[in-house]
Amino acid sequence: MDKFKALRIFQSEQFSKLQDDLALATGLALITVDYRGVPITQHSRCTDLCKFFRKSVKFRKLCERCDSHGGLEAARMHAPYIYLCHAGLVDFAVPIVYNDQYLGAALGGQVLLSDENDKSKLEQIYKNPDINAYDGIKNLEVYHSIPVMSLERIKANANILFMICNFLLKTLEKENEIHKYYAQKVESKDRFDDKDSYSNVVIAEQTSIKNPILEPSFIYIKNNLDKDLSLAKVASVCNISPSYFSRLFSKEKLGTYAEYINRLKIEQAKNLLVCTDMSIKEISSSLNYKDCSYFIKVFKTFTQTTPLKYKKNHHK
Repeated sequence: MDKFKALRIFQSEQFSKLQDDLALATGLALITVDYRGVPITQHSRCTDLCKFFRKSVKFRKLCERCDSHGGLEAARMHAPYIYLCHAGLVDFAVPIVYNDQYLGAALGGQVLLSDENDKSKLEQIYKNPDINAYDGIKNLEVYHSIPVMSLERIKANANILFMICNFLLKTLEKENEIHKYYAQKVESKDRFDDKDSYSNVVIAEQTSIKNPILEPSFIYIKNNLDKDLSLAKVASVCNISPSYFSRLFSKEKLGTYAEYINRLKIEQAKNLLVCTDMSIKEISSSLNYKDCSYFIKVFKTFTQTTPLKYKKNHHK
């Protein structure tokens, strides 16, 4: 199931928007395909020449073969792969690999080289056996509207897209590790007298995030309950502004941001009270509460009891 979850990231509306923005910023055409070379996103900034090719049944198959072969080569190399397509345009493939399984590729390019001598450095991965198929193509107006770019800049853009894809996959991997950790804790829940309380911990930690943009922040929060969790800090983890983070967070229907943070901290506090010999002051400090009395007040708000009473009632 993990591989399908990974692929859904690249099929999401948020990734499509990211792809569109990257295409606009880089001047490249971008598209994401599955392992067969079949598109799973709409083309971003597809050139008129490539639209012409992809409208033709004969040429579209060649385009998909190039996309598929480029992705596989990138997966084999574990790195971006830059090549010449069947029509002689420069393209690159960034592999989407999760748990050592090749799922597809993010593809970019549809450009001409500013230095024709650099063509010798690239492989043309599929040559059309019909050498006359492209007669007259260079005389078309759409051919002369194709962006021209240096090989160095193409490599830089390919590396940026590679890092973005890896970041998304690493984020998912980290989230799955968190879920597995708490799933293991479920197996040992007999250590707890209050099973409902334990379930609350698991539910709080396994919150389903609707917007992938926020996923890095939720993982950061769950791993850093002892650190600065100010709105500004957590928003920066997602590379968005605090105000935009607040708007997105409100759509998750988890209450206010402060309530969500305190709820996670109090569930962790209940865990520590039951399973450790830490003092209430130590627990308060470990959860980055500056004032122990404030921690006790927040604890009572969520549990209707004090930490001391909770510890006495639940500690074996």
